[in-house]
Amino acid sequence: MQFYNDYTPEEKKYFRAIMTVVGGSAVLALLALTISYAADAKEKIYSRANASQISVTGEGKIAAKPDIATLSATIVTEKPTVSEAQAKNTESSNAVADFLNASGIDSKDMKTTNYSIYPQYFYATNMKPEITGYHVRNTVEIKIRDLSKVDDILGGVVEHGANEISQVAFTIEDKNKLKEEARKLAIEMAKKKADVLSGDLGVRLKKIIGFSESDGGYPIPIYYGKAEVSTGYGGGGGPDLQGGEQEITVTVTVTYELK
Repeated sequence: MQFYNDYTPEEKKYFRAIMTVVGGSAVLALLALTISYAADAKEKIYSRANASQISVTGEGKIAAKPDIATLSATIVTEKPTVSEAQAKNTESSNAVADFLNASGIDSKDMKTTNYSIYPQYFYATNMKPEITGYHVRNTVEIKIRDLSKVDDILGGVVEHGANEISQVAFTIEDKNKLKEEARKLAIEMAKKKADVLSGDLGVRLKKIIGFSESDGGYPIPIYYGKAEVSTGYGGGGGPDLQGGEQEITVTVTVTYELK
């Protein structure tokens, strides 16, 4: 038997070249086989997974009447000096607060959202602008829990000093409870659809293996815009606002594994 060391340098070089070609071809062949097997296995797993499950959707809707109203009342005053404007604004603001307290509005349901002071200018031709007075605005957000009082409170705050009303909105305070009820209805619908679909397909449901949920957001408040008022309503001339109904929707997707 002839050993590798017995070959001449030229023969060794030729031998190494042959082994490189043969070895490289074997590696390439093995790699191609592995890739082919992996792709085939992945396709089989994917097909098997998708063939053994179904997904169904369900939608739940809950409609309810608003149980709370909010509005913004602004007291606007203009006086020649800052101190006069602030004093008058404070007087009117206190009158509005006293009226709200007497109407059963808790102090926690009254919140100042803006207080601003800025000068009033007179612009004469070819002259430097002159300050003629000061403007004070105090905006209070009011939450009304007894909706039967909305119209009376709207008129009352104006009569007691508020001269701008805005963002009158009706909404539902406990929105999460509505969402939970809508979700239960959506899941119940999805289960019924799954039972019907499995019967039509001739398959049996095993267990739930996936769940997702989306909702249409919380009920959208009903807004009544903005009204600037310079005098009280007087004589029962206030608006008759109706809250109507609001709706919340939840959609679920349930995925079942099949037996």
